[in-house]
Amino acid sequence: MATGKTTLGKAVARLARRPFVDTDELIESMARMSIPEIFRRFGQDEFRRLETLALASLARRDDSPVIACGGGLPCREEDLRIMLDAGTVVWLQAPAERLVERLLLAPGTRPLVDGKSREELGEYVAATMAERSPAYSHAHHTFDSSRLESADEIEHSARLFIDSFCR
Repeated sequence: MATGKTTLGKAVARLARRPFVDTDELIESMARMSIPEIFRRFGQDEFRRLETLALASLARRDDSPVIACGGGLPCREEDLRIMLDAGTVVWLQAPAERLVERLLLAPGTRPLVDGKSREELGEYVAATMAERSPAYSHAHHTFDSSRLESADEIEHSARLFIDSFCR
């Protein structure tokens, strides 16, 4: 959640000359509607079902895509196992305050945090990080994604990521 999966993922894919896939964009394409609309019309359970379908289709690819998955996706044991078996899983980490700042910059795009105040977002981020950390700790690696606020930071972080995990 706001760790920069899409931002960093796109930059890594570009520099590594690999395809990039964001599971949320794939789900929107599959459902022919936006994530917020899926939540409104069908609820979180349907969204999670679509996430699993999207992930399973990505795991079958053989072109080594860089994949940005939704933050809740690895929290389901079945999905985590698919991820770990399909490729290198990297847990992007950034301080809670940085995540709150990023969430505040994108109102209306994340159904689970829509309409929350800065204080409520802080509480939500802390609780969500605590809840998700046990699942995330199964990742093969971790990476500091706290410096993605400018084009230079994104470029530097992407090169560091590639040097660390794509060689």
